[in-house]
Amino acid sequence: MLSASHCQVRFDVLDKVPVGILVLDPEYRILFWNECLENWTGIPRGELLDRDARSRFPNIRASSFSRRIERVFRDGVP
Repeated sequence: MLSASHCQVRFDVLDKVPVGILVLDPEYRILFWNECLENWTGIPRGELLDRDARSRFPNIRASSFSRRIERVFRDGVP
């Protein structure tokens, strides 16, 4: 399993993208939170990396979100 610190280096290029990008593993652990999301939400990535996204953002548990996320993990990005 990859650590968030390993992913930080791997996904560094995504900090330059002007949209919010969040990378989760299949257990909903936050592996990457880009600078755009830090600026937009005011939440530093250090508070989120390696943590379960569902504990910080309970709306992810809603079936409308969870079904889409599970489908991506199962089938890949459409």
